[in-house]
Amino acid sequence: MRAAIGALALLLMAAAPGQAQDTPKAKANALLVHAIDAAEQAEQADDAGRRLELLDQAQARIQQIRRKYAGTDLAVKLATGQTIGDFDPGEIATRREAAFADACLDDPSPECLQPLADRLTEINDKLETTSLQLRKTRAKLDQTETRAAQRKVELAKLDKEVDKLRAALERVQDKHMAAEDEANDLREKLQSRRRRIDNLTERLNKQLAEDIDALARYRSEFFGRLRESIGSRDGVRIVGHRFVIGADHLFDSGSAELTSSGRDILDRVSTTLGNVAAKVPQDIDWIVRIASHTDRRPIQTAKYPSNWELSATRSIAVVKDMIDNGTLAQQLVAVGYADNYPIAESGTEGAMQINRRIEIKLSEM
Repeated sequence: MRAAIGALALLLMAAAPGQAQDTPKAKANALLVHAIDAAEQAEQADDAGRRLELLDQAQARIQQIRRKYAGTDLAVKLATGQTIGDFDPGEIATRREAAFADACLDDPSPECLQPLADRLTEINDKLETTSLQLRKTRAKLDQTETRAAQRKVELAKLDKEVDKLRAALERVQDKHMAAEDEANDLREKLQSRRRRIDNLTERLNKQLAEDIDALARYRSEFFGRLRESIGSRDGVRIVGHRFVIGADHLFDSGSAELTSSGRDILDRVSTTLGNVAAKVPQDIDWIVRIASHTDRRPIQTAKYPSNWELSATRSIAVVKDMIDNGTLAQQLVAVGYADNYPIAESGTEGAMQINRRIEIKLSEM
Protein backbone atom coordinates (compact mmCIF):
# COMPACT_ATOMS: atom_id res chain seq x y z
CA MET A 1 0.00 0.00 0.00
CA ARG A 2 2.88 2.36 0.78
CA ALA A 3 4.26 1.84 -2.74
CA ALA A 4 0.78 2.54 -4.15
CA ILE A 5 0.63 5.82 -2.20
CA GLY A 6 3.98 6.97 -3.62
CA ALA A 7 3.08 5.98 -7.17
CA LEU A 8 -0.32 7.64 -6.90
CA ALA A 9 1.22 10.82 -5.52
CA LEU A 10 3.61 10.98 -8.48
CA LEU A 11 0.68 10.32 -10.83
CA LEU A 12 -1.44 13.12 -9.34
CA MET A 13 1.49 15.54 -9.48
CA ALA A 14 2.15 14.64 -13.12
CA ALA A 15 -1.52 15.26 -13.99
CA ALA A 16 -1.10 18.97 -13.14
CA PRO A 17 2.57 19.98 -13.68
CA GLY A 18 3.56 23.31 -12.22
CA GLN A 19 0.19 23.65 -10.47
CA ALA A 20 0.09 25.73 -7.29
CA GLN A 21 -0.16 23.66 -4.07
CA ASP A 22 -3.12 25.69 -2.74
CA THR A 23 -5.45 25.10 -5.71
CA PRO A 24 -8.62 23.02 -5.15
CA LYS A 25 -7.24 20.27 -7.35
CA ALA A 26 -3.97 20.10 -5.45
CA LYS A 27 -5.79 20.09 -2.09
CA ALA A 28 -8.12 17.33 -3.28
CA ASN A 29 -5.10 15.28 -4.40
CA ALA A 30 -3.47 15.77 -0.98
CA LEU A 31 -6.62 14.64 0.83
CA LEU A 32 -6.74 11.51 -1.33
CA VAL A 33 -3.10 10.70 -0.46
CA HIS A 34 -3.99 11.11 3.27
CA ALA A 35 -7.02 8.84 2.79
CA ILE A 36 -4.90 6.14 1.13
CA ASP A 37 -2.26 6.50 3.87
CA ALA A 38 -4.89 6.11 6.61
CA ALA A 39 -6.34 3.05 4.84
CA GLU A 40 -2.84 1.53 4.63
CA GLN A 41 -2.20 2.16 8.32
CA ALA A 42 -5.58 0.63 9.19
CA GLU A 43 -4.63 -2.48 7.25
CA GLN A 44 -1.48 -2.87 9.42
CA ALA A 45 -3.16 -2.06 12.76
CA ASP A 46 -3.67 -5.01 15.16
CA ASP A 47 -6.41 -3.39 17.26
CA ALA A 48 -9.90 -3.45 15.69
CA GLY A 49 -10.76 -0.12 17.26
CA ARG A 50 -7.64 1.51 15.77
CA ARG A 51 -8.44 0.07 12.33
CA LEU A 52 -11.98 1.44 12.58
CA GLU A 53 -10.65 4.86 13.58
CA LEU A 54 -8.19 5.00 10.66
CA LEU A 55 -10.79 3.80 8.16
CA ASP A 56 -13.20 6.46 9.44
CA GLN A 57 -10.49 9.04 8.76
CA ALA A 58 -9.91 7.67 5.24
CA GLN A 59 -13.63 7.70 4.53
CA ALA A 60 -13.95 11.22 5.91
CA ARG A 61 -11.16 12.42 3.59
CA ILE A 62 -12.96 10.90 0.59
CA GLN A 63 -16.29 12.46 1.64
CA GLN A 64 -14.52 15.80 2.10
CA ILE A 65 -13.13 15.60 -1.47
CA ARG A 66 -16.53 14.72 -2.90
CA ARG A 67 -18.28 17.48 -0.93
CA LYS A 68 -15.80 20.32 -0.92
CA TYR A 69 -14.06 19.79 -4.26
CA ALA A 70 -16.98 18.45 -6.28
CA GLY A 71 -15.85 20.21 -9.48
CA THR A 72 -12.53 18.38 -9.77
CA ASP A 73 -11.90 15.29 -11.90
CA LEU A 74 -10.86 13.41 -8.76
CA ALA A 75 -14.18 14.10 -7.04
CA VAL A 76 -16.06 12.92 -10.14
CA LYS A 77 -14.14 9.66 -10.20
CA LEU A 78 -14.76 9.13 -6.48
CA ALA A 79 -18.46 9.89 -6.89
CA THR A 80 -18.81 7.37 -9.72
CA GLY A 81 -16.82 4.64 -7.94
CA GLN A 82 -13.94 4.63 -10.44
CA THR A 83 -10.56 3.12 -9.58
CA ILE A 84 -7.78 5.71 -9.16
CA GLY A 85 -4.41 4.23 -9.94
CA ASP A 86 -4.21 0.99 -7.90
CA PHE A 87 -6.60 2.37 -5.29
CA ASP A 88 -10.26 1.31 -5.12
CA PRO A 89 -12.20 3.74 -2.85
CA GLY A 90 -15.03 1.24 -2.55
CA GLU A 91 -12.84 -1.09 -0.51
CA ILE A 92 -12.73 1.40 2.40
CA ALA A 93 -16.44 0.99 3.18
CA THR A 94 -16.11 -2.81 3.03
CA ARG A 95 -13.06 -2.84 5.29
CA ARG A 96 -14.78 -0.41 7.69
CA GLU A 97 -17.75 -2.74 8.09
CA ALA A 98 -15.38 -5.64 8.81
CA ALA A 99 -13.42 -3.53 11.31
CA PHE A 100 -16.64 -2.41 13.00
CA ALA A 101 -17.73 -6.05 13.35
CA ASP A 102 -14.34 -7.01 14.85
CA ALA A 103 -14.55 -4.12 17.33
CA CYS A 104 -17.95 -5.35 18.48
CA LEU A 105 -16.44 -8.72 19.34
CA ASP A 106 -14.36 -6.94 21.98
CA ASP A 107 -17.27 -4.70 23.07
CA PRO A 108 -20.61 -6.62 22.67
CA SER A 109 -22.63 -3.70 24.02
CA PRO A 110 -26.03 -2.72 22.54
CA GLU A 111 -24.51 0.50 21.26
CA CYS A 112 -21.98 -1.54 19.28
CA LEU A 113 -24.27 -4.35 18.19
CA GLN A 114 -27.23 -2.18 17.19
CA PRO A 115 -25.59 -0.84 14.00
CA LEU A 116 -24.70 -4.42 13.08
CA ALA A 117 -28.27 -5.48 13.72
CA ASP A 118 -29.52 -2.59 11.62
CA ARG A 119 -27.09 -3.54 8.89
CA LEU A 120 -28.24 -7.16 9.09
CA THR A 121 -31.88 -6.03 8.86
CA GLU A 122 -30.98 -3.89 5.89
CA ILE A 123 -29.25 -6.84 4.23
CA ASN A 124 -32.24 -9.11 4.98
CA ASP A 125 -34.59 -6.50 3.48
CA LYS A 126 -32.42 -6.33 0.41
CA LEU A 127 -32.36 -10.12 0.23
CA GLU A 128 -36.15 -10.23 0.49
CA THR A 129 -36.47 -7.53 -2.15
CA THR A 130 -34.01 -9.37 -4.35
CA SER A 131 -35.90 -12.63 -3.81
CA LEU A 132 -39.17 -10.94 -4.80
CA GLN A 133 -37.51 -9.47 -7.86
CA LEU A 134 -36.14 -12.92 -8.69
CA ARG A 135 -39.63 -14.43 -8.42
CA LYS A 136 -41.01 -11.68 -10.68
CA THR A 137 -38.15 -12.20 -13.07
CA ARG A 138 -38.82 -15.94 -13.06
CA ALA A 139 -42.50 -15.31 -13.81
CA LYS A 140 -41.54 -13.00 -16.66
CA LEU A 141 -39.08 -15.62 -17.85
CA ASP A 142 -41.85 -18.25 -17.82
CA GLN A 143 -44.04 -15.89 -19.81
CA THR A 144 -41.20 -15.27 -22.19
CA GLU A 145 -40.65 -19.02 -22.62
CA THR A 146 -44.37 -19.48 -23.26
CA ARG A 147 -44.34 -16.72 -25.87
CA ALA A 148 -41.18 -18.20 -27.35
CA ALA A 149 -42.94 -21.56 -27.71
CA GLN A 150 -45.88 -19.83 -29.37
CA ARG A 151 -43.51 -17.96 -31.63
CA LYS A 152 -41.85 -21.26 -32.49
CA VAL A 153 -45.20 -22.70 -33.57
CA GLU A 154 -45.96 -19.56 -35.53
CA LEU A 155 -42.52 -19.71 -37.09
CA ALA A 156 -43.14 -23.29 -38.19
CA LYS A 157 -46.37 -22.18 -39.85
CA LEU A 158 -44.56 -19.31 -41.50
CA ASP A 159 -41.91 -21.72 -42.74
CA LYS A 160 -44.62 -23.79 -44.41
CA GLU A 161 -46.11 -20.68 -45.97
CA VAL A 162 -42.67 -19.63 -47.15
CA ASP A 163 -42.19 -23.04 -48.75
CA LYS A 164 -45.54 -22.66 -50.54
CA LEU A 165 -44.63 -19.15 -51.67
CA ARG A 166 -41.23 -20.36 -52.84
CA ALA A 167 -42.87 -23.10 -54.88
CA ALA A 168 -45.34 -20.58 -56.33
CA LEU A 169 -42.45 -18.24 -57.11
CA GLU A 170 -40.63 -21.01 -58.93
CA ARG A 171 -43.73 -21.66 -61.01
CA VAL A 172 -44.01 -17.95 -61.78
CA GLN A 173 -40.33 -17.84 -62.72
CA ASP A 174 -40.83 -20.80 -65.05
CA LYS A 175 -43.76 -19.01 -66.69
CA HIS A 176 -41.69 -15.82 -66.85
CA MET A 177 -38.85 -17.65 -68.58
CA ALA A 178 -41.32 -19.15 -71.05
CA ALA A 179 -42.81 -15.72 -71.65
CA GLU A 180 -39.32 -14.27 -72.05
CA ASP A 181 -38.50 -16.91 -74.66
CA GLU A 182 -41.74 -16.12 -76.47
CA ALA A 183 -40.95 -12.40 -76.24
CA ASN A 184 -37.51 -13.04 -77.72
CA ASP A 185 -39.10 -14.94 -80.61
CA LEU A 186 -41.56 -12.11 -81.17
CA ARG A 187 -38.73 -9.60 -80.92
CA GLU A 188 -36.77 -11.44 -83.60
CA LYS A 189 -39.85 -11.62 -85.81
CA LEU A 190 -40.47 -7.91 -85.25
CA GLN A 191 -36.88 -7.06 -86.12
CA SER A 192 -37.17 -9.17 -89.28
CA ARG A 193 -40.40 -7.42 -90.17
CA ARG A 194 -38.82 -4.03 -89.49
CA ARG A 195 -35.97 -4.93 -91.80
CA ARG A 196 -38.45 -5.84 -94.50
CA ILE A 197 -40.35 -2.60 -93.87
CA ASP A 198 -37.10 -0.63 -94.03
CA ASN A 199 -36.20 -2.32 -97.31
CA LEU A 200 -39.67 -1.66 -98.67
CA THR A 201 -39.55 1.95 -97.47
CA GLU A 202 -36.19 2.40 -99.11
CA ARG A 203 -37.53 1.01 -102.38
CA LEU A 204 -40.66 3.15 -102.13
CA ASN A 205 -38.61 6.27 -101.40
CA LYS A 206 -36.40 5.46 -104.35
CA GLN A 207 -39.42 4.89 -106.55
CA LEU A 208 -41.05 8.07 -105.24
CA ALA A 209 -37.90 10.05 -105.99
CA GLU A 210 -37.84 8.57 -109.49
CA ASP A 211 -41.54 9.39 -109.94
CA ILE A 212 -40.96 12.95 -108.75
CA ASP A 213 -38.07 13.33 -111.17
CA ALA A 214 -40.17 11.90 -113.99
CA LEU A 215 -43.11 14.13 -113.08
CA ALA A 216 -40.78 17.12 -113.03
CA ARG A 217 -39.70 16.27 -116.57
CA TYR A 218 -43.31 15.98 -117.72
CA ARG A 219 -44.17 19.18 -115.90
CA SER A 220 -41.32 20.96 -117.68
CA GLU A 221 -42.55 19.56 -120.97
CA PHE A 222 -46.11 20.65 -120.14
CA PHE A 223 -45.11 24.21 -119.38
CA GLY A 224 -42.76 24.31 -122.37
CA ARG A 225 -45.52 23.27 -124.72
CA LEU A 226 -47.94 25.72 -123.11
CA ARG A 227 -45.45 28.47 -123.71
CA GLU A 228 -45.22 27.47 -127.36
CA SER A 229 -49.00 27.04 -127.73
CA ILE A 230 -50.20 30.20 -126.01
CA GLY A 231 -47.24 32.41 -126.74
CA SER A 232 -46.46 35.67 -124.98
CA ARG A 233 -49.93 37.04 -124.36
CA ASP A 234 -50.47 39.82 -121.87
CA GLY A 235 -51.45 38.45 -118.46
CA VAL A 236 -50.37 34.87 -119.30
CA ARG A 237 -47.02 33.75 -117.85
CA ILE A 238 -45.18 30.84 -116.27
CA VAL A 239 -43.92 31.39 -112.70
CA GLY A 240 -41.82 28.51 -111.39
CA HIS A 241 -43.97 25.38 -111.59
CA ARG A 242 -47.21 27.39 -112.01
CA PHE A 243 -48.97 28.59 -115.15
CA VAL A 244 -50.52 31.95 -114.20
CA ILE A 245 -53.38 33.46 -116.23
CA GLY A 246 -54.81 36.86 -115.41
CA ALA A 247 -58.45 36.45 -114.38
CA ASP A 248 -59.39 39.33 -116.70
CA HIS A 249 -58.36 37.11 -119.68
CA LEU A 250 -60.86 34.45 -118.60
CA PHE A 251 -63.75 36.29 -116.89
CA ASP A 252 -65.50 39.60 -116.93
CA SER A 253 -65.30 41.72 -113.77
CA GLY A 254 -67.33 40.22 -110.90
CA SER A 255 -68.33 37.21 -113.06
CA ALA A 256 -67.48 33.50 -113.01
CA GLU A 257 -68.66 32.89 -116.61
CA LEU A 258 -65.75 32.13 -119.02
CA THR A 259 -65.33 34.51 -121.94
CA SER A 260 -64.76 33.19 -125.46
CA SER A 261 -61.10 34.20 -125.32
CA GLY A 262 -60.84 32.50 -121.96
CA ARG A 263 -62.28 29.28 -123.37
CA ASP A 264 -59.73 29.47 -126.20
CA ILE A 265 -56.87 29.73 -123.68
CA LEU A 266 -58.20 26.83 -121.61
CA ASP A 267 -58.72 24.75 -124.76
CA ARG A 268 -55.02 25.07 -125.55
CA VAL A 269 -54.14 24.24 -121.93
CA SER A 270 -56.33 21.13 -122.02
CA THR A 271 -54.91 20.00 -125.36
CA THR A 272 -51.33 20.44 -124.18
CA LEU A 273 -52.14 18.69 -120.90
CA GLY A 274 -53.72 15.77 -122.77
CA ASN A 275 -50.64 15.34 -124.99
CA VAL A 276 -48.30 15.36 -121.99
CA ALA A 277 -50.58 13.18 -119.81
CA ALA A 278 -50.54 10.45 -122.47
CA LYS A 279 -46.81 10.03 -121.81
CA VAL A 280 -46.97 9.92 -118.02
CA PRO A 281 -46.73 6.30 -116.72
CA GLN A 282 -49.88 5.04 -115.06
CA ASP A 283 -48.05 4.22 -111.80
CA ILE A 284 -47.25 7.92 -111.23
CA ASP A 285 -50.02 9.72 -109.35
CA TRP A 286 -50.41 13.36 -110.46
CA ILE A 287 -53.01 16.10 -110.37
CA VAL A 288 -53.59 19.54 -111.86
CA ARG A 289 -54.45 22.08 -109.18
CA ILE A 290 -56.61 25.02 -110.33
CA ALA A 291 -56.30 27.88 -107.80
CA SER A 292 -58.38 31.05 -108.14
CA HIS A 293 -57.38 34.37 -106.51
CA THR A 294 -59.27 37.70 -106.33
CA ASP A 295 -58.15 41.22 -105.49
CA ARG A 296 -58.87 42.84 -102.13
CA ARG A 297 -61.95 44.77 -103.22
CA PRO A 298 -64.96 43.22 -101.50
CA ILE A 299 -67.88 41.86 -103.50
CA GLN A 300 -71.38 41.38 -102.13
CA THR A 301 -74.01 40.28 -104.60
CA ALA A 302 -76.86 37.83 -104.43
CA LYS A 303 -74.83 35.33 -106.44
CA TYR A 304 -71.43 36.01 -104.83
CA PRO A 305 -71.76 37.22 -101.23
CA SER A 306 -67.94 37.39 -100.85
CA ASN A 307 -64.67 36.89 -102.68
CA TRP A 308 -64.65 33.30 -101.33
CA GLU A 309 -67.66 32.34 -103.38
CA LEU A 310 -66.37 34.20 -106.46
CA SER A 311 -62.91 32.59 -106.36
CA ALA A 312 -64.29 29.10 -105.69
CA THR A 313 -66.88 29.37 -108.49
CA ARG A 314 -64.23 30.59 -110.94
CA SER A 315 -61.88 27.66 -110.19
CA ILE A 316 -64.79 25.24 -110.59
CA ALA A 317 -65.68 26.86 -113.94
CA VAL A 318 -62.11 26.28 -115.17
CA VAL A 319 -62.19 22.66 -114.01
CA LYS A 320 -65.51 22.01 -115.78
CA ASP A 321 -64.24 23.53 -119.02
CA MET A 322 -61.08 21.37 -118.93
CA ILE A 323 -63.21 18.28 -118.29
CA ASP A 324 -65.33 19.22 -121.31
CA ASN A 325 -62.06 19.44 -123.30
CA GLY A 326 -61.12 15.87 -122.37
CA THR A 327 -59.14 16.16 -119.10
CA LEU A 328 -59.96 13.40 -116.60
CA ALA A 329 -61.97 14.74 -113.65
CA GLN A 330 -60.00 12.71 -111.06
CA GLN A 331 -56.85 14.57 -112.06
CA LEU A 332 -58.28 18.05 -111.44
CA VAL A 333 -58.60 19.93 -108.16
CA ALA A 334 -60.46 23.25 -107.76
CA VAL A 335 -59.33 25.63 -104.98
CA GLY A 336 -60.55 29.14 -104.12
CA TYR A 337 -58.25 31.39 -102.05
CA ALA A 338 -60.22 34.67 -102.30
CA ASP A 339 -57.85 37.63 -101.65
CA ASN A 340 -55.72 35.96 -98.95
CA TYR A 341 -52.54 35.38 -101.01
CA PRO A 342 -51.75 38.52 -103.04
CA ILE A 343 -48.52 38.70 -105.03
CA ALA A 344 -48.61 42.51 -105.25
CA GLU A 345 -49.08 44.32 -101.94
CA SER A 346 -49.85 47.87 -103.11
CA GLY A 347 -53.42 49.07 -103.55
CA THR A 348 -52.98 50.40 -107.08
CA GLU A 349 -55.17 49.27 -109.94
CA GLY A 350 -52.21 47.56 -111.57
CA ALA A 351 -51.43 45.59 -108.39
CA MET A 352 -55.03 44.47 -107.99
CA GLN A 353 -55.10 43.36 -111.65
CA ILE A 354 -52.02 41.20 -111.02
CA ASN A 355 -53.62 39.66 -107.92
CA ARG A 356 -56.74 38.63 -109.90
CA ARG A 357 -55.40 35.40 -111.36
CA ILE A 358 -55.88 31.69 -112.06
CA GLU A 359 -52.90 29.45 -111.26
CA ILE A 360 -52.54 26.01 -112.87
CA LYS A 361 -50.01 23.66 -111.28
CA LEU A 362 -49.08 20.09 -112.22
CA SER A 363 -47.87 18.20 -109.11
CA GLU A 364 -47.76 14.81 -107.40
CA MET A 365 -50.67 13.74 -105.24
